[in-house]
Amino acid sequence: MSPKIVPTDIISAELVFKDYVAFNENKVYLTEDVPDYVAEFFKEMMPDFVLIIYEMFNPVCPHCGAKLHRHEIKEWEMNKKTTVYKQRYKCTNKSCSKTVTTELPHIVDKHCNYTKDIKKIGNELEDLEHISYEKKAELIKKRYGIKIQRQTVQYHESINSEQYLSKKEEKITQIIKERNIEFSGIIGYDESFFSINGEKYVRTTSIDTQNHMILNDQIIKYEDFDKHFIEIFMTYSLKDLTAYSNPYIPNPKHPLLLNDLKKDTMITDGYTAYVPIIEKLHMTHQKCVFHKIMNQRTPVWKTTNKLQRQLEKTEEKIQQLEKLSKGQKPGRIPVKDKKRRKKQRKTQKEKTRKNTTKKRHQKNKQTTERI
Repeated sequence: MSPKIVPTDIISAELVFKDYVAFNENKVYLTEDVPDYVAEFFKEMMPDFVLIIYEMFNPVCPHCGAKLHRHEIKEWEMNKKTTVYKQRYKCTNKSCSKTVTTELPHIVDKHCNYTKDIKKIGNELEDLEHISYEKKAELIKKRYGIKIQRQTVQYHESINSEQYLSKKEEKITQIIKERNIEFSGIIGYDESFFSINGEKYVRTTSIDTQNHMILNDQIIKYEDFDKHFIEIFMTYSLKDLTAYSNPYIPNPKHPLLLNDLKKDTMITDGYTAYVPIIEKLHMTHQKCVFHKIMNQRTPVWKTTNKLQRQLEKTEEKIQQLEKLSKGQKPGRIPVKDKKRRKKQRKTQKEKTRKNTTKKRHQKNKQTTERI
């Protein structure tokens, strides 16, 4: 029995590249929609004298619609690492005669050297783990060989964060719909306090403790945070606010007029103001176990730390006395022991101040006696 012969089509590299890549002597032309990693591939594989040039797929003047002719090439340092070129064109219409440079909107933003893929790495790393901008810049250098300043990483992350979070939120919302995740009615509420440029702020958050969905999240100034705000925040957290994110409902009702979510239990810390508010909402109040543990441990930690400091001081004195008993002078404090060196400097300053004051009093006394 003869084996079955499956028909196959031979696809050459020329057929794959003919619409996107063109070779001409010592030049490689790429159309504007070819990804940046393809340009890096050719740059790495080709000799140094070969130029990688991005050109327009359909060179037409954006001003008058006439055809464009190649004019010159403009150098571009992609990611401040790879030297490629952009084709410049000149309009054939004599009444126009304007020059146009090939733009790469799919690869890089206007007036920027770093590609979009590199600019979004900071947000992607932040999504995995909270690390410093300096560490992110170091990871980019190790992975892609691109030297980038931490300030640049911070800037890219700040301008892209809103768009990145919006896409992430849409994706999570879609997953919630597909998995048919329902609200459990068991809510966890807490606040966190922080400062921005010396001004105090409060972040209030309520989540579904069973499926970890954020129900409500808000940042306000510290002076606006009080019992009244907590009551409003908790009340709004228990409302079905999906109408506000639905583009097909242009004028949703006031939050207080919307339907209530399932109510069961509210988990908070031991702040007494929560009790009457939760009773008004007709929910069961449960104190957070973690806060209870922390409240019990805090006094113990304070006492332990205080005793530890006293013990360290006592051991230091014992070591000095042992050296004196053996006829040895106390040794020099090591450079790494910053705590002891700081204390030594403080003691020396205090002695100098006392000596200066003493000499001043003696001088004034002598002056008085002479008079």
